Amino acid sequence: MPLYNFKKMLLIFLLASIPLSGCMTPTIKRVSEFNSPPPFFPEVQFSALSKFKPDEIDCIAVGNFEDNSSQDDYSHLNKTKLVRAAVYGVLSAKNYRDIELNRVSYMLSNTDNNVLEELNCDALLSGQIVTFENSNFLAYSITTVEVILILKNLEGEILWQVKHAANSHEGSLPLSPLSLLTGVFAATANSDDEVAFQMIDTVARRTLAALPDRKSQNTSDTLRVTATSEPIKTLTKITSTDDTINPSYLLARGAYEEAFKEAKLLIKKEPDGVSGYTVAARASLLLDKFDEATNYALEALALDSANKDALSTAGYSYLKSNKLVLAEGAFRKIISLGNSESTDFHSLALVQLARKNIESASDNFLIAGKLAIKENESQLVYSNLSILQSLALSNASAKLAYEELGSLTWQFLYQK
Repeated sequence: MPLYNFKKMLLIFLLASIPLSGCMTPTIKRVSEFNSPPPFFPEVQFSALSKFKPDEIDCIAVGNFEDNSSQDDYSHLNKTKLVRAAVYGVLSAKNYRDIELNRVSYMLSNTDNNVLEELNCDALLSGQIVTFENSNFLAYSITTVEVILILKNLEGEILWQVKHAANSHEGSLPLSPLSLLTGVFAATANSDDEVAFQMIDTVARRTLAALPDRKSQNTSDTLRVTATSEPIKTLTKITSTDDTINPSYLLARGAYEEAFKEAKLLIKKEPDGVSGYTVAARASLLLDKFDEATNYALEALALDSANKDALSTAGYSYLKSNKLVLAEGAFRKIISLGNSESTDFHSLALVQLARKNIESASDNFLIAGKLAIKENESQLVYSNLSILQSLALSNASAKLAYEELGSLTWQFLYQK
């Protein structure tokens, strides 16, 4: 057979196979050891110890990822950072408490002790990129992203692990609200990278679909307090000639203890300045020292009663301490100052939910979701939508709010 005809027949075979494989949903299969699934029959393979009981795991931290792929494709992308962020995002939709990525990275690099003990967390989820390549077949190309995720407990035992390869020939998962959390659906303007980002999104969602969930957390535990974003997007920049001793920089890196120390030094140096107090308050909050966080926030507010950073930290400290009336007052004050953002209404809604005021909470989750869409804050869009979805099961106001925000969310997803 002439070579040209052979290539033509091969191409026809490949193209004919695509629709069939694209319609297939990967099988989630428990295995004793990983193996290669049959071609065009994708599998999510996982294993778990019998002692792995999700309800006994409160917290999962996402650790480092290694790039063990030998391919040079997509070398301009920070593959480990993208995959790790996608996994972290999808994990946040489950009912495990998680730790901010920068905090985990900092502790992994700066402690000789057990990282999980230092983080007050139960398990560490790390990962390997096995394959990240683009293969060309005549006029057709296939992008493959294959990963292994490994969950270990405090003793270093592997509780659960999963392996999956997402291939573009089988199609990516359709965009869903969960795609808002992977952060990759809108992460690139380069059309050449679009398929790679779709595969990252797909492999993150498929692998974590095999991770058993735990029962719901309480309201205050659904809150994700971070150093530089939700609920505060940016803390006041503190001028310094050396970023290593800049409290705001240290806070953003996850060095909460060091940030607190440097903030206290700044307070001594500039006792009438607000910045030292706001960072000390934030660091205390992130270290779960709620009374201390409140005190420093109040010191900042004594100097500037309209300081949103201090009001937000005080509000979350009150919420975490179950002082709900004071928490609601703090967030209402932020909104009354004007120029409110999605995080402001989301914070108020969380407090109202904790106070069992479902109607008001639903209204504010809806407002927060709408603002988050305008701000392109995809993870906060998901957070508001998912909370409304759970409330909609038993409340008519929440159901209406969920339906309205759901419609806007789909438009947001598919306009990207």
